[in-house]
Amino acid sequence: MILQALYDYYERKASELPKQGYADKEIPFTIVINEKGDFVNLEDNREVSPDNPKKLVSKRFLVPQEKARSGKNSFQIANCLWDHYGYVLCQAKTDFKSEADKKKGEEQARLQFESFKTLVAKIANDTQDVAVEAVDKFLNKNDEIEKAKNCELYSDVLKIKGCNLGFRLNSQNFLVCQNQAVQQWITNQEEQDTGYVQQGVCLITGKKGNIARLHSQIPGIGAQPAPLSSINNDAYCSYGKDKAYNFPTSPDAVFKYTTALKDLLKQGSNNRLRFSSTTIVFWSKEPSKFEDDLNLLIGADDLDDPNNADAVRDLYESVNKGSLDYIDNSNLFYVLGLSPNVKRIVIRFWYVGTVANFAQRIKNWLDDVKIVRSNSDKGYVQYGLPRLIKSLQRNRSGGKNDDPRDQVLYDMAIKAIFSGLNLPLALYQAALQRTQDRYKSALQRTQDRYKFVGRVALIKAYINRKYRQASNIEERIKMQLDEQEQNIGYCLGRLFAIYEKLQVDSAGGSLNSTICDTYYSSASRTPQFVYPILNRLHNYHLRKLDSKPKQIYFERLIGNVMHYINSFPAHLNLEEQGFFAIGYYHQKEDLYAKKANKQQEE
Repeated sequence: MILQALYDYYERKASELPKQGYADKEIPFTIVINEKGDFVNLEDNREVSPDNPKKLVSKRFLVPQEKARSGKNSFQIANCLWDHYGYVLCQAKTDFKSEADKKKGEEQARLQFESFKTLVAKIANDTQDVAVEAVDKFLNKNDEIEKAKNCELYSDVLKIKGCNLGFRLNSQNFLVCQNQAVQQWITNQEEQDTGYVQQGVCLITGKKGNIARLHSQIPGIGAQPAPLSSINNDAYCSYGKDKAYNFPTSPDAVFKYTTALKDLLKQGSNNRLRFSSTTIVFWSKEPSKFEDDLNLLIGADDLDDPNNADAVRDLYESVNKGSLDYIDNSNLFYVLGLSPNVKRIVIRFWYVGTVANFAQRIKNWLDDVKIVRSNSDKGYVQYGLPRLIKSLQRNRSGGKNDDPRDQVLYDMAIKAIFSGLNLPLALYQAALQRTQDRYKSALQRTQDRYKFVGRVALIKAYINRKYRQASNIEERIKMQLDEQEQNIGYCLGRLFAIYEKLQVDSAGGSLNSTICDTYYSSASRTPQFVYPILNRLHNYHLRKLDSKPKQIYFERLIGNVMHYINSFPAHLNLEEQGFFAIGYYHQKEDLYAKKANKQQEE
């Protein structure tokens, strides 16, 4: 199903993607030569990354397709007039751990170089092309090769592991591997190719013909390219078939599905999201606006950013009013999660549905994490998934917040979002725990204020999705304060927020620390042991207020909440602790919103 969907994507975008026999590859440097095969220059094809001004990224070139290489004799397979520095310049790796490894690496590079020379000589003989003959001459001139290695830029070549190199004639403005004579030679080779020793029915097209032995490697997932489909051990073989013969696929189908996946994964692709080590690609069977907007709806840090507002508005209008093409019930939509491994790419998850299905799920997610925010122009905020997961990170010394558990949290959230199911309990517990150990110092409150909002938004999302699945209740917890909510955790959270505001107002509005620093964690877990203390403190704080109207205001607020509290329980369960966090946050935002409104009126 996955390969079929990728094959269909290639067919949909055939006019924009490389044709059979060619691929879009990064070639960081070009060796410029003259017609005699003499070295002229080493050309740098890198440019400043649009995402990171301090990083250089290579330009991409349409070159003959990379050959699939596997096994101990892989050095015999060279690419057509481009390859990494081992094949092109007989350059061994530079990071060997021992002298024996160094000698082995140098011998490997020599064998690779010889196979590249042999291929170029064959192409030059078959095509009689001036540019190809120039490359052949260069490869047979050791002095010219040394000139290339002594070039000032060559140190940058060695810094890139497996750096690809191409050739260009100084009288031409395109790579040698791109000229017409080479293109015709590749076409002739494909027609004469006898390398497919087995025939069968292709699983993708259903047609009988040649079967590919190896599938092309895919870059962009891990540090090294790896195939999406492969069999590397005898244990995975069946019916006497090895390599890719266990899942018979024609060379044409292999080219198309791998080219489609490379296009989805390429730098700057709007169909790609990356969370920690998991890369997510998504696409629709037919073009859709939802396909264009999903990257923002899931991957943006802040959905309130004006640059993201249109995508969010279109989603809501489509689902609520039936406008635009998000309501398409016939157009299939695919979501594929991938992560790196040593031998092949690992498929983390695969979801298929219609555009309408996924649009509804994404809208539900955005509704679930929407939370009131008094200082926002809209009165609420919607944080994107990256910012929500970052809100769960613990502060570490040196400013390092990387946590290997983040990968697990991302996977949990992504699977829940795209499946429409509950958020996992582990994610809820992480948000709850970070909320309870949140208050450590006034400095931390200033630096990480947004994190508390993100954690509360995740807690709200967990509870709402739980009740939606179990009881078909669309919105168990509202976005803003609900004065009719009678859950004991929610009411105790509201009461705690009122006590805190009373304490601050009684001190004239400025405190280095409040009852939250001391009592929040205990109050949200064991209220019976904390609230008697808070009740005594609140009487003291009431007496310190500078006006009678303020005293009456707070007494009414406290009375309205205490109406739903018959007694203080010894313990709150996990769900009630979540309600406590939300009740506290809702009440606090409501109190400060009223204060801001009052100041505006004055």
